[in-house]
Amino acid sequence: VSTQSTGTPAIFDLKATTTNAIVLAKKGFLIIDSVQGLSLYSYEGRLICSPKYNGLRSDALNVAQVALSGDTLVIVDDRDNRALHVFDTSSGRELTDKPIYHSQEVTLLAVDQNGSTNERNLAFVDKNSDLFLLQVRHSSALSTLKKLGGMVTSIMWHDTTKMLAALQDGRFTVWYYPCAVYIDAELLPQSKVCKDAGEFGKNPQIVSFLGHHCNLRRSDGSLVSTAVSPYPTILQNYV
Repeated sequence: VSTQSTGTPAIFDLKATTTNAIVLAKKGFLIIDSVQGLSLYSYEGRLICSPKYNGLRSDALNVAQVALSGDTLVIVDDRDNRALHVFDTSSGRELTDKPIYHSQEVTLLAVDQNGSTNERNLAFVDKNSDLFLLQVRHSSALSTLKKLGGMVTSIMWHDTTKMLAALQDGRFTVWYYPCAVYIDAELLPQSKVCKDAGEFGKNPQIVSFLGHHCNLRRSDGSLVSTAVSPYPTILQNYV
């Protein structure tokens, strides 16, 4: 949709008849299909870049294996799910000569949406359901790898701050500032809140974390919202 008029859509043709996935971010959106592979567009319909790596099979990718922000795109390698490819969205260029390798297969990704480009944080969950955080654009990204918790099934960054929400072992957890783990891991318990997730039903998934509310989708498809304290957002906006 045009940013000048919400009533005037930007319409453009795609070569593929079937689109595998669409991933949204503030400044653009990524289309994944079997013909063009990965295509990043602005909301005016302009093609920004077409990121790719050797051996990419876009038809094997799903939304959980792709994370997008205004400046960074991270993709799980479809052949080796332990490998993470990091791209600059303005050029489509891969930022490292070799992928970032984790010890286990990665099943879920999320990139934070605000702050300095050089301090872009990637939260990811591996096949053991452990949640990790790292500065994905750091010159030695793996040296920043920190574990936040275990038994995690869903994650979502806040739209304007560094807050991170997760469903963890039957609880809804919000880290008000998970980046504190880089300084002192003992600060984490003092900067998070947990509540029972039983009210959200069986196997819920976080679908958005906007303002002071987090929206979750129950297994029956219905949406439910839960409130988050507004004070961490207000405080971070002054930093």
